[in-house]
Amino acid sequence: MRVLHGDACQVLRTLPAQSVQCCVTSPPYFGLRDYQTAQWEGGSPECDHQRDVSRSVASSGLARPAASNVGHRHEPLSSCSKCGAVRVDQQLGMESSPEEYVANLVAIFREVRRVLKDDGVLWLNLGDSHAKGRSGLSSKQLLMIPARVALALQADGWILRSDIIWLKPSVMPESVKDRPTSCHEHVFLFAKNPRYYYDQEAVREPASPESAKRYAYAFPGDPDGHNRTPAIRNPERLTADGTRNARNVWRDSSYHAKIESSDLSAEQKANAHRDLDVVLAEVARGETDDFRMRIAGVHAMFSRGYPTGGRQQRMHDQGYCISRFSLRGSDRNLWTINPQPHRGHYATMPSALAERCIKAGSRPGDTILDPFAGAGTSGIAAQDLGREYILIELNERYVEMAEKRLAANELTTSPILSSASK
Repeated sequence: MRVLHGDACQVLRTLPAQSVQCCVTSPPYFGLRDYQTAQWEGGSPECDHQRDVSRSVASSGLARPAASNVGHRHEPLSSCSKCGAVRVDQQLGMESSPEEYVANLVAIFREVRRVLKDDGVLWLNLGDSHAKGRSGLSSKQLLMIPARVALALQADGWILRSDIIWLKPSVMPESVKDRPTSCHEHVFLFAKNPRYYYDQEAVREPASPESAKRYAYAFPGDPDGHNRTPAIRNPERLTADGTRNARNVWRDSSYHAKIESSDLSAEQKANAHRDLDVVLAEVARGETDDFRMRIAGVHAMFSRGYPTGGRQQRMHDQGYCISRFSLRGSDRNLWTINPQPHRGHYATMPSALAERCIKAGSRPGDTILDPFAGAGTSGIAAQDLGREYILIELNERYVEMAEKRLAANELTTSPILSSASK
């Protein structure tokens, strides 16, 4: 578990490939804040350096580094009016254009993809900003930065799986009078490969009372679910005559018999019987509300003869698939989470947001990465959930802040959770 000080891209290059399961991060947003990481290069060391933005590097004949040269980024470049020293800044977000900002992020997350395991995921939180004269667009234009970044990462090889809206109920008021107040940000879920780890059960939401009421009534149809009538329709597992679990007992013998009468190979049949027994035990313990099993050659395929989705792919690969059902709803792509400011940092990620991403994208003991760690919230969430973490931060003051918060939190973290990461 480490907090590393330095430029995100440069530090990422020192990490071994496929060493991280999940990346949860929120980079500095374009053009919004200066985190005071600039340094002066050249000139006189005795000079107190006065910025002269009119004497930019461009006008002085010095070349701006290419966008691909990440790790030596510059803010809107200026020089000292006294000694000619150049003010150099490695921080993200102070680029001269949205295109340069996007290019820098693409290069950084290319390194993130390298260090992710093959089934790893990236959770990327981004907010938008408006044009302020130096972005190449007329003033007041909404820059659509999250969309630009998402499309660029797609083009660079990432698989974009979800665009989650983070709704902030207690958002700070804005002074503008000619548009609505912004009260949301984006959280993108990216995957390195089509097959990746995602724990849906860890982030399920309670079903609405209306949904639970609908599911409480069984519908006419085949007990096998051919007519879309899974037994989840009866959450108390009661049949029409009031007996309990009769449906699942019937299903047990039915599915085992269907497996035996199928054209599956001996190995496939053995695997199918084993997995069926596993899910039946889950139902008996109350861990799964209900399930449906489909067997190649016995039940209809989900599409016409070729694998297109996860269930169809499993039917194609192993000869059967089991779908579990729950009265709790799936996690939706609208998350209502209040901002959680921290003294000393302008834009701290809420711990509830970090925890949600970590729960869905990793297992206890996995390593979580945040290349823009700020005050270390993602590391604290990783501690609380029994994960390892690697944090990277450019601002030395924030590194110290994160280390203090992590050390204090480690003293209060449950020993059970802490031991899960060992």
